[in-house]
Amino acid sequence: MSLVEDRDHALLHRLRRSPDARFLKPVDPDPLQQLAYIRNARNKAETGEELYFSIADITHPKDRLGFIRLADLQNESYFSFHSLIVNPGTSPHITIDALFTVQQVGFEKLRKERCDSLSVQIEHKRMLKIHKQMGIVKETGRDKEYVYLAGTWNDFVARRDFFRRAGFGIPS
Repeated sequence: MSLVEDRDHALLHRLRRSPDARFLKPVDPDPLQQLAYIRNARNKAETGEELYFSIADITHPKDRLGFIRLADLQNESYFSFHSLIVNPGTSPHITIDALFTVQQVGFEKLRKERCDSLSVQIEHKRMLKIHKQMGIVKETGRDKEYVYLAGTWNDFVARRDFFRRAGFGIPS
């Protein structure tokens, strides 16, 4: 994973306008607005607010497979992540790797105590299943539209070795 670049705007726009993005907030039809969003995300990275990552194919690092945003970094004790989207047909392992890696960054690199403020639409059954199987963030509540998730450093540590042995995340 690396921070988004200007060249990512067309793919990001295409993915965010696709049917696979139905669980994300809609984006402007103009692809140049996505470029402006990327530039704003880079400004937020410089101020320590959030990091917007492109997910690369490890065998072809210039090929982008998707995107994910690590947010709420200005908070001293917690972080969150949002807006995960990958190319249709991408292996579920890529999704799991991206989710584990952003949690690894939040907990290990940024030394946050909690991963908080996650909301997944109730209808997004695939994402809820992935989070449940990963076992790091857990349901803390729900309403008619969303399931709310959070995890702690201890939740992360309890599953970390499993994911590392499976080859996920940033190598130690």
